[in-house]
Amino acid sequence: MRAAILAAGRGERFTKAGIRIDKPLITIGGRPMVARVIEAASNVGAHHALCIVNDLSPVSYNYLTSTTWPIPVRVIRKTTGNSLESFTCLAPYLRDEPFLLFTVDAVFRLTALKRFLRGARHLGSGVLALTRFIDDEKPLYIDIGSDRRVRGVDTDADASPYVTAGFYYFEPAVLDLLDMAEGAGLNSLRGFFRFLNKSGYALFGVRVSKTIDVDRPKDIELAEQLLIGEKLLRKANALGESAAYRST
Repeated sequence: MRAAILAAGRGERFTKAGIRIDKPLITIGGRPMVARVIEAASNVGAHHALCIVNDLSPVSYNYLTSTTWPIPVRVIRKTTGNSLESFTCLAPYLRDEPFLLFTVDAVFRLTALKRFLRGARHLGSGVLALTRFIDDEKPLYIDIGSDRRVRGVDTDADASPYVTAGFYYFEPAVLDLLDMAEGAGLNSLRGFFRFLNKSGYALFGVRVSKTIDVDRPKDIELAEQLLIGEKLLRKANALGESAAYRST
């Protein structure tokens, strides 16, 4: 399994707010967002990561290529017009095995990714991580049935309580439809997921816990709070295991 990371966005909202650092390098929980994603992917079994960053600044590229990672990381430096174009740039390296697809600004608990992957591998094909937490200006709503099959995307699912969480699992066959979607003039992951569903592709959804899409400066604090909660949970679990051990 590989990991593909979309990190070529310009981060214009952060720049307007006076935050000059490249968006992939914004620190959450003491680590740059892109580092968190690479390390999480490695933790769940990805053996190789691919990451696309824009060429407007060399900082992200230099950071990624000069850092020692737990798995090999191939970095593509290209400014793209949209998320689907970024995905298309990574596609040639993803045709041999299943892959996780991440947007770099998705902040999630590692436990959420692990649980998602367990469910996704049973479903195969294409699987979207879904959350009930909605704090995005343009959330992508997804409607699923009792069998987890996606029934509606975006405007076809606006009555659903679920939105995409920023990470996904796909088998390589989806890339054939990616080529078709690009040829049809689509220009976003949102449009691609709608295209998959309309095309009859077997698309599923797996519910995960709260995730934060770090699109605006105020999202940084929300993401920090999410990770603080994760640390407290880990500490509580460790204390519980220690107490159980002492009682035996």
